[in-house]
Amino acid sequence: MFAYKINVQAPKYKPGFDIVDVKLSYLNELNSCDVNYIVEEVLPNLKKVISGELAEYEFGYDATIIDFYKEKSVINYNYFEDTVEIPSEDLYRFMCEWGAYLTRWKAEQDTNKDTQ
Repeated sequence: MFAYKINVQAPKYKPGFDIVDVKLSYLNELNSCDVNYIVEEVLPNLKKVISGELAEYEFGYDATIIDFYKEKSVINYNYFEDTVEIPSEDLYRFMCEWGAYLTRWKAEQDTNKDTQ
């Protein structure tokens, strides 16, 4: 899997990540995606592709679109002016880790909201 760093500005603000590998930095645009979109829509569909239930799933934000297939995925950046291939397993593991992190963060936000 590729390396990334979590960025936390303040507990009440949604965290972000920075991909260390410059050629994969297009993925940083996923920071703009809503937590629910990542956790409730993207991750279940990626799992369906990995299991063979779906052949492909497309997701992303604005200028970065990812075509996720079982073996290899294609990151399309700047409206398809640049593309990068990545092993789907690496991307899937990252998205699962990121989704779990966002889920924990959102639960903390909900708990803090209930106690105020």
